[in-house]
Amino acid sequence: MRFAGVIYVLHCFQKKSKRGRETPKHEIDLVTARLKAAEAHYRENYGKGTKS
Repeated sequence: MRFAGVIYVLHCFQKKSKRGRETPKHEIDLVTARLKAAEAHYRENYGKGTKS
C-alpha cells in the first residue's frame, strides 16, 4: 500500500494449495486489519495526505 512518500508492506505469503483458488479468509482478515493500522499510523505520523 502506498501513501504519499511512504510504502507499507501489509502481508505476503506463498499460496501452496493447488486445489483451492480462493485466498483463505484469515489471510484477507489479516491484511484488512493491517491496512487499518497502516492508515492510522500514516495519519498520526505524516498528516492527512492523500493516498497515491
